[in-house]
Amino acid sequence: QLYQLCRGVRCCDQAKVMLKVASGKASVEARALLYEHAMQKQLNIRGIPNAIELIKTDEYFCLVSEDPGGVTLDSYLKGTLLTSSE
Repeated sequence: QLYQLCRGVRCCDQAKVMLKVASGKASVEARALLYEHAMQKQLNIRGIPNAIELIKTDEYFCLVSEDPGGVTLDSYLKGTLLTSSE
C-alpha cells in the first residue's frame, strides 16, 4: 500500500479533511506528496480538493486537503462507500 487515506475533522474549525499519508521521509511516495501539495496549492479546478497543509515528521509525510465528500474511486470500483468513521 503506497498511501493511507483517511477522512477526519480538523479540531480548530471542525472542517472536514482528507489525510493522505506516506511513510518514510525519503520515500518516492513522500516526494510525490510534496509535488501533489504544490500542484493543489496552484490549481483552482472544481473537483480537485484544495491543499490545506503538508505535515512532515521524521517518520511520515501527511497531505491535509479539504474533503469534498463523495466516494473514492477505489471504493466506487469495489462497490462500497467510504464513511467518515473509516
